[in-house]
Amino acid sequence: MPLYDYRCSACNRKFEALLDRWDQPAPPCPHCGAARAVRQLSVFAVGAAPSRAEESCGTQGCGPGGCACEPSSWN
Repeated sequence: MPLYDYRCSACNRKFEALLDRWDQPAPPCPHCGAARAVRQLSVFAVGAAPSRAEESCGTQGCGPGGCACEPSSWN
């Protein structure tokens, strides 16, 4: 199921929704309940998400199991 990005026209908040088909009506806003959501242009992501080590690089320092900033410890 594709994930679509929406912005509520009533409260201006962004949210995501999983829909079976692209032509389904917009879901109600989960924040205010308004039925005035507008689908936003979203970015198509290809590839793997960064690993936990890559996300923490430069913030955790070295410790047991190696340094989070060293690619050899990214598993």
